[in-house]
Amino acid sequence: MFCRFCGTKNMEGAKFCKSCGKGLQKSRIHKKSGNRKVQESYLVVALMMIFLLVLYVAINQKDDKDKIVGSWQVVKLNGEYVDIDGEMTFYEDGTLYIDSLEMKYLISDGKIAISGYSSGLSYNSYICDYYLDGDILIIYEFDGGDIELERE
Repeated sequence: MFCRFCGTKNMEGAKFCKSCGKGLQKSRIHKKSGNRKVQESYLVVALMMIFLLVLYVAINQKDDKDKIVGSWQVVKLNGEYVDIDGEMTFYEDGTLYIDSLEMKYLISDGKIAISGYSSGLSYNSYICDYYLDGDILIIYEFDGGDIELERE
């Protein structure tokens, strides 16, 4: 058995080096550091999994925001076809124009939040469920009713 500190050859089973006096057998501290390495490995794996989950959620939310950007024409209110010139235009920066009225929107957790000043000085804020499929967008319970829009 050789001393790991000074390299001196010692008798098998010796506990201390005959030259430098340091311990020859692995101490408990080293055993704990091995366990610590295992714990650190688990921590790294856990952090990577959390990062991937957050990335997945961010990508999926971004997809809906990318899909909603553009101009939409109102075609139904509360399930009834309407003949109005209502238009909603969504921009990438979170700005929403409802006809000429500027508001803000945010998509998160399967909901769309819309807020801003309506006619006059009243501030309105809505958190609505929505359905998006290709060129059809339905915003549920927006300003008291469901609005169905088609992409222009």
